[in-house]
Amino acid sequence: MTPKNPFIGTQCRCGGYLIPVGVAEAYCDACGETYRVELIVNLTQHSPTGEQIEAGVFDLPDKEREELRKLLTFDELPDLSEIERRAEKIAALASKTRAKAAMIGGAPFLMGPLEDALLEEGIEPVYAFSRRVSEEVTGPDGTVTKIQKFRHVGFVRPYVGVI
Repeated sequence: MTPKNPFIGTQCRCGGYLIPVGVAEAYCDACGETYRVELIVNLTQHSPTGEQIEAGVFDLPDKEREELRKLLTFDELPDLSEIERRAEKIAALASKTRAKAAMIGGAPFLMGPLEDALLEEGIEPVYAFSRRVSEEVTGPDGTVTKIQKFRHVGFVRPYVGVI
């Protein structure tokens, strides 16, 4: 379950090309500058945005992603043991990756136990932070349509320095 290196096909600030090294590093063939990105496994029901992928977020492989979706979906009122069981299974999926952090989100009653289970695996739980941006688009007939977009700003890291 190794993610694709996000530096493939990108250029350095100096104009040189980045040569990927492993899954989270690259160096510039012109100036030698090294780039690194933190690997963050996506443990939400949503696909990561382009901005989140650039920040190092990656999805689980299809089979594990489907298992994750089932674990995140509650069709019946769960008791604490069911919540903890699912949190442990989700954390086990994350531990099979090389990620040191996991982007989480979903049912609020699951997040605390999931944070605990991830921390036990040595994985930092993080939350995506987005800013709503409004844009107005003028159509050919002069009508104006307002569009709301969410822009990834960064990650809320309640456990930074704990691991």
